Amino acid sequence: MRKNMNVLLAIIFFLISGCAVTKQAPVAPPEELTLQEVHEIALSKDEIFAKSLEWMAQTFVDSTQTIELRDKENGKIIGKGITEFYNGEMPTPCRFTIMIEAKDSKYRVTYSNFTGMWGAAGNLPRPLWHAGHIEQVKAKLKKLDATLYAYLSEEKTR
Repeated sequence: MRKNMNVLLAIIFFLISGCAVTKQAPVAPPEELTLQEVHEIALSKDEIFAKSLEWMAQTFVDSTQTIELRDKENGKIIGKGITEFYNGEMPTPCRFTIMIEAKDSKYRVTYSNFTGMWGAAGNLPRPLWHAGHIEQVKAKLKKLDATLYAYLSEEKTR
């Protein structure tokens, strides 16, 4: 009888502790898991496409591994990049997908698939969900996006 009582008390304890209110990190809603920017610019689709490829080659460490799709006919480039966010005081790498879609006089850039590279060796990929981490990543990507716009806006002198 005593043994059954201990088991019953253990079950009750686990049920009660599971119902306890804990402070959880804010979870980002699904619509916050991407960043999309549309820019108007006085360039043709082909010019935007070519200059965007140049920018990627100069911006990312290894553009041969970064660029996954180059579709000139449709004006689309898809690649992978990496940035970081702070998890407390420790920087954590974050991989992302960048898609550039060019049309005459405008282009759209979509940043998505934010994946934190957790663990001491940064070898445990997990999608980001914490609103604060996503906010940090988006702030860095907005700065990156500004560099693309500045590059496309430059006048080439030869």
